[in-house]
Amino acid sequence: MKLPNRFILRSALCAFALASFALVGLAAGKEAALPAPADEIRINLPAPPKAKSGAAGAFASEFTTRFIGSAFAETGSLLLHQTGVEETWEVWLNNQLLGELPVWAQPLTARLEIPGGTLRDGTNTLMFRAAITPARAVRLTDVRIRKLDAVKIATESLVEVKVTDAASGKALPSRLTILDESGALALVMASSEKPSASRQGTVYIPQGEIVLGLPLGRYTIYASRGQAYTSASTNILTATGQRTKIEMALKRDPALDGWLAVDPHLHTVTTSQEGDANI
Repeated sequence: MKLPNRFILRSALCAFALASFALVGLAAGKEAALPAPADEIRINLPAPPKAKSGAAGAFASEFTTRFIGSAFAETGSLLLHQTGVEETWEVWLNNQLLGELPVWAQPLTARLEIPGGTLRDGTNTLMFRAAITPARAVRLTDVRIRKLDAVKIATESLVEVKVTDAASGKALPSRLTILDESGALALVMASSEKPSASRQGTVYIPQGEIVLGLPLGRYTIYASRGQAYTSASTNILTATGQRTKIEMALKRDPALDGWLAVDPHLHTVTTSQEGDANI
């Protein structure tokens, strides 16, 4: 079946448009910085040092920073923004392996669990170690420690999202993309109240409705549904214990009536057996 040029053009631009979300973020209106949560420890992380040998532009496979902290017994979280992570990077805190950064080139917010008792009173050492030498350039920013586990961080605030068809007003199956104020794919937890499939910063909602858990901060939420519909977005500011309701309407392009537009790239456990699927 031959597709019209307009449909092919929309398909070709899809990846560019979605990737551009990270560039748009909240850049249109620079907001004042939010106050840091009381339990947060900020870490000044220097840029990775250049490797002494190897290819031009290569970076050393290990770098370390020290910071002042306070011990706590419960499970905590190391949070950071990462860009350009295309190989395995281990993360160590006080000689204890916390885990590995997600291998993902685009900007995203990473979280690693800190077992209770790992952080010390006084000086602590945080180390990043690449699996190969020399490593390629990575960008790690906004490094901080929260004295909260994954569930508590991801559910500091709740957002009820509904996506509708602009013509009928009915709930519309769609995809949500959630970016934090830096333009990175956000940490998000989808409630089990409605069916969904999710991965970092992206949630697919087959019934057009979902309750999302988000950490404190500013976010842009995008709603989309293939190439036959417009997209929509909204900016939100979350607060502790807050439950926000938002609704976004998508319009179908009448020029594509009679055509079927789909988003075929959806991981499910049943068909892909991949670890980032949850239905």
